[in-house]
Amino acid sequence: MGMLEDLIAMRQADLRLAEAWVDLVNALSDHAEALEKDGVRLEVKPWKGKLSLDLRLVGPPKALPVPAPAPEPGPVPDGDPVPAPAPEPGPSAAPKTGDWTEDEDRELLALDAQGHPVKAVIAPRLGRSWQAVGLRLKKLKEERAEAPAPDGDPAPDVEPEPAPAPEPEPAPPPASAPAASSGSAFRYALDLDALPTAREKAAERRLRAIGYAKPFTPASDLKLVQALGAGKSIDAASRSTGLSPAQARGRWRALLPEVTLENQAALAAVLNKRVELAKQ
Repeated sequence: MGMLEDLIAMRQADLRLAEAWVDLVNALSDHAEALEKDGVRLEVKPWKGKLSLDLRLVGPPKALPVPAPAPEPGPVPDGDPVPAPAPEPGPSAAPKTGDWTEDEDRELLALDAQGHPVKAVIAPRLGRSWQAVGLRLKKLKEERAEAPAPDGDPAPDVEPEPAPAPEPEPAPPPASAPAASSGSAFRYALDLDALPTAREKAAERRLRAIGYAKPFTPASDLKLVQALGAGKSIDAASRSTGLSPAQARGRWRALLPEVTLENQAALAAVLNKRVELAKQ
């Protein structure tokens, strides 16, 4: 029974090997057909239990596609044609040395003015090393910068500009009129010795100092003090005295710099006496 199983296994292995050979031959046949289109024949022959592959040329090979020629360089943006680069020197060719000629200097300056790079274009064109070209170009530019300007017509003398006329001095501002004349300051003056308190005497001295310039009077001062003492606003107090709000506010500050009830009462008492004096 065991021998039979071994024979079956061997037979199956032979079958798998035969199938592999068939697949290989089919693949080689397909490949041979593709090679024949290129003029190559592939022959497969058995040899000592193996396959022998034989390749033979049966016709001229297909021509390889020729690449399209590169387009010729066109003009650069400024209109100057790009110079054809010189062939690169071989290993044995050394860059040119020695003194520079006038033609080389002119060509060097012209190529640099056109904006061509030194290492890629100018140096191969002149056949010199790019280091030597760079040094020569720098020297030529320095010589041009130091060269004196060509003689020409002398520049005309520039006439000095006339000095500006002195500005007229501004007229002095008109002198402001005094707040009150000496007559108006003492017109309604009271006798200080007749005043009973120091606060009333201080109020009298203040009234003499500020005086009565128009439109202020003892009566308008008294109305202003009474209105503000009654709690009215500055606008209402100004209407009762015939003054503008600004005039009323300024007069109130001049009459009573330090606002207290005692100072306000003393000022009202002095103003009452001045109003009585004005009626006489």
